[in-house]
Amino acid sequence: MARDSRYKLIWYPKVVQYQLFDLQTDPDEQHNLAGRPEFAERLKLMKQLLAKLQDEFGDAGPRPK
Repeated sequence: MARDSRYKLIWYPKVVQYQLFDLQTDPDEQHNLAGRPEFAERLKLMKQLLAKLQDEFGDAGPRPK
């Protein structure tokens, strides 16, 4: 899981599934934005953030695709 000041990304690597939430407009995390084309760039940025955090914390697990 990674988050910035507005968005939260949850990744399930075993099933390669993502959940992306806009915490500003959806604080209860009811609407997964990961599959919506208008959020494709945000999803990409959040995946990059997750990989960066994995590196920073020494997580040797799989990286987001």
